[in-house]
Amino acid sequence: MLLLLGLLFVQFIILSSAQFCDQRANGGELLCCKGTNNSCWVRVPSSPENALPAGQTRVCYCDEYCRTTGDCCSDLKRVEAECRAAQDCVLSRWSRWSKCSEQCGFGTMKRHRGILQTPKNGGKACPIRREKKGCFQQNCKGDMVLAQILPAEYRRQPFPIDFILPWKKNLTKIQKIRKSFRSHCVNFKLMSKHPDCKGTWAEKLKLSKPMCVECQPAIMDDNGFCKGEGIVGNFTSWVATNSKSCSGLWMRVGEKIPNCKCVDQEFQNFIFV
Repeated sequence: MLLLLGLLFVQFIILSSAQFCDQRANGGELLCCKGTNNSCWVRVPSSPENALPAGQTRVCYCDEYCRTTGDCCSDLKRVEAECRAAQDCVLSRWSRWSKCSEQCGFGTMKRHRGILQTPKNGGKACPIRREKKGCFQQNCKGDMVLAQILPAEYRRQPFPIDFILPWKKNLTKIQKIRKSFRSHCVNFKLMSKHPDCKGTWAEKLKLSKPMCVECQPAIMDDNGFCKGEGIVGNFTSWVATNSKSCSGLWMRVGEKIPNCKCVDQEFQNFIFV
């Protein structure tokens, strides 16, 4: 008799524990189920609440849909809270900044950080993982020639445009060039300007308005070109003369226009220096 009562008590404990989605106390697992999951269930023993005959059991579910069907396990609320414990995103340290993307003129540097722990169950999302900043290089060689510009009003008329800063060339050479060449214009599409242009005369540059840059004989080379004219369709760099770190990218959009001065109000007008 005592043995029978003991067996019944053990069975009662087993059946009682079986009504929980959390079976870890009995060597099982914590059932965390999303949506409609018909395989996520345990057996519930008879009790006054479920009105089952003595010794019988029924299935209770641990998924989200059981709230609609009304057959949830009794500990569902606690289990859901534990299953959905927030896990915030954890990132690694920032990498070193990359090298400047441009060897001559305005470019960008980048850095990144990896994900050590992904966010789960409403945890904080990962913050910015990639950053970039501007950089300015002066390793200009060969065809990577940096254009230096000033507003067109710095043009000195009707004479000596021969001494536009920052260079002063030999007057005899300049006069020879002026006899061979006349001013020409080069048009550009402005692609970018460095944040350091703020507070300088170059701050007024607009990306939406085309640029006309005048090449004057006083600063031409022996072939009649100005430093930094670039090639049609190519991206090259410019720097605002006398404005430290103010630079950017532009793209040449056409052949040079001979016997020209940059005076059209539809353009932003400058001179090479």
